[in-house]
Amino acid sequence: AWTDLGTNNPLHHARLQSVKGIKFNQCKFRNDAHTQFPPLNRGWGIFGTMAGFDVLGTSTPDASLFQNLSTGVASGGFINKTNIRQTWFRGNRVGAHLQALVAPEVSRSHFFMPDGLWPNPPTGLLLQQSTGYLVEENNFTGMPGTYGNVGIYWKGDVLAGNRIYNNTFNQLFVGTYVKDRHKGNTPSTEELGLQILCGDYTG
Repeated sequence: AWTDLGTNNPLHHARLQSVKGIKFNQCKFRNDAHTQFPPLNRGWGIFGTMAGFDVLGTSTPDASLFQNLSTGVASGGFINKTNIRQTWFRGNRVGAHLQALVAPEVSRSHFFMPDGLWPNPPTGLLLQQSTGYLVEENNFTGMPGTYGNVGIYWKGDVLAGNRIYNNTFNQLFVGTYVKDRHKGNTPSTEELGLQILCGDYTG
């Protein structure tokens, strides 16, 4: 059952604020009646503010799962760290939205995106003004013939060197989409800026 009872639309399965050390170990967050709600009103799995938490799965498909939600995992605030490992995201408008975080990890996870429309396309991983992250060995998959989804979307100025490594993108409209400035702008001390390394783009 939803934690936000008495509202017209589902909100959050789990809401965390100013805590740390929370582990979601092989948990499933789903909206099994998602066709009854618009894409932006299908509820969120985990919503964290200044919260440190871990989402942990295994190599078993869907052991850790976010499905048919508006946003699977959302975390904001630089105080505590968010980690997502070996997790499956299916049919969400946004799989994981990490905003203004320092050193979050998203690794060995699988994002399956539906089709959608611009300017707010379905997105696997949205990194908004986050920095120092570890994003590697993830799979981002769409459907053949899609015209409106994105694997990883960077948004907002981040004046530091960051990188992602060894991710795969298949059957997507856009694999990686970068907006705003991602490079230091101090003369003589400029950072390398964002690096997208060893990615595999097909379809």
